[in-house]
Amino acid sequence: MAMQIKENLKNVISLFTMEFFSRLLGFLAVSYLANVMGKQSFGYINIAQAVLAYLLIVGQGGMNMYGTRKIIASTEPPEKTSRDVLFTKLILTVGSYFILLPVIYFLLPAEQFYIILVYTLFAFPYAFLMEWFFQGHLKMDIISIGRIIGMAVYLLLLILFVSSSHDIIFTGIAWTLGGVFNSAYLLIIYKKQGYHLGFNLEDFKFFRLIKNTFSLGVSSVISQVVSQFPIIFLGIVATASEAGLYSAAYKVLMLVLVLDRVFSALFFPQITAAFNRSPEAFEEMLKRVLRIISVMGLVVSVVVIVGSDYLMTLPFSRAFINASPIFRVLTGVFYFNLLCSVFTYAVIGMNRENIYTIALIYGIIAFLICVFPLTKYFGAEGSAAAYTIFQFVTFITMYYKLKTRINIQILRPIIIPAFISLIIIYILVTLTDINIIYRLLISFIAGAPLISY
Repeated sequence: MAMQIKENLKNVISLFTMEFFSRLLGFLAVSYLANVMGKQSFGYINIAQAVLAYLLIVGQGGMNMYGTRKIIASTEPPEKTSRDVLFTKLILTVGSYFILLPVIYFLLPAEQFYIILVYTLFAFPYAFLMEWFFQGHLKMDIISIGRIIGMAVYLLLLILFVSSSHDIIFTGIAWTLGGVFNSAYLLIIYKKQGYHLGFNLEDFKFFRLIKNTFSLGVSSVISQVVSQFPIIFLGIVATASEAGLYSAAYKVLMLVLVLDRVFSALFFPQITAAFNRSPEAFEEMLKRVLRIISVMGLVVSVVVIVGSDYLMTLPFSRAFINASPIFRVLTGVFYFNLLCSVFTYAVIGMNRENIYTIALIYGIIAFLICVFPLTKYFGAEGSAAAYTIFQFVTFITMYYKLKTRINIQILRPIIIPAFISLIIIYILVTLTDINIIYRLLISFIAGAPLISY
């Protein structure tokens, strides 16, 4: 077990480097758009991407995670799993696309409709994206290279053809073409490894597959609804500029969440394999991973909160300085999202997806109760706080559900280090009359040993 953890941690460096480079390319594209588009047009783009996110989550219907688990379990030929996943996603994408478009057409002005139209075309290359297949085979480098290719194409097209808000439609075309290159690369590698995607209607059981992935699909929809709702909601009840500020903070959050993506790619197969070996191995793996992720998440959270002003103004200019408080609140989403990922992949590895779904239902109820009053009184910061509450409630619910099945504690690995981190953040952010160098030294000397205790 210890050797397995060591191997995973060694792989983190190479995977993190490629994944971070991929996210960095995407972030550079976001920064470029924010500077050439202005807050209002930037808000329109992010509203379109939020709608696209809803379409993608319905279009994949939980099939990506289902396919990865099937590949790991090796209960059927990989080519059959690939065909089932790909064609199910394609059917769901086509159906949801032509249901969504008329609704958007009648609800939104023509300008916004056409922006959304070109962005949602991305759903079709996404249906053919084979990342789930290579994750099941632990080929994370192939996944990262595909993302780098897609993001590089997207950024290059933006630089060449987008210079003002008048080119806003082409940003969606560039995004879709980036997706085409990413999907095409993975399909080429898939075929080079000797696999094929021939379709056999007799073996294809669409409704049975939907039934098998229903819980994962519902969970994905709930999670995506909450993550994208504040952007759309702010665009409706506030202004596109307010949505743009929240979007800028959210984009930085997505860059920081590269850590979660790396964790998911590395530890999901290992957690599933540990559960198949023995309950003892599974429990030990879960405890160690939870400890590692908690400490890593707290250290990163402290750093990004302290540097939030620089993280917002450096890529987006001083016009986005008001996004800094929003980003500080969203840091809670980052930390609890990491912890939720540990429990999420644990319950999926246990074939108990219903625990995740129930936790998300509790989370979205808390979110819906909070988001309207918090947004009314605190604006975009209130929406960010509601999102953090969603992640916290989801985490706590999964913890109590899992606690009845396995021996797991959160006082020492989570609660105590989190409390110490809040004190450190207070020292670094609030006590501005003390020189920043002294604040950093006090925090590091006193806090680091306590967080890692």
